[in-house]
Amino acid sequence: MVDAVTGPEITIDASTLGRPVVVKPVQPPVEKLPGAIERAVFQMDPTAYQIDADVSGARAAVQELGRAGGQRLCLLEIRPVGYNPVKQVLTVYPSITAMYASMAARCPWIWSLRCPASIAWC
Repeated sequence: MVDAVTGPEITIDASTLGRPVVVKPVQPPVEKLPGAIERAVFQMDPTAYQIDADVSGARAAVQELGRAGGQRLCLLEIRPVGYNPVKQVLTVYPSITAMYASMAARCPWIWSLRCPASIAWC
């Protein structure tokens, strides 16, 4: 179980950007062969864009993968951006502290993520 504590959030909507805020879905990998990019089909699930909630899930999650070299191996995911597709609103969390404690650990692990103070949009 990971507890994530966020600092102040930044909300970005159409009035902030001057255009609609639409986040495109992650696409499957494309083979590194000539013409593969041109043949790739853009995949999008329209039902995912009908959810009126933050679809990014928890701010932080950890998955224990096993052991490597006698050490526990964990994957920590920190999600500093949330998105509501119906309202077309991005929420950026510039500061996240993730705390993880497991029964196998002698003490909890604490990670802190600080995003840059300014965010450039392209």
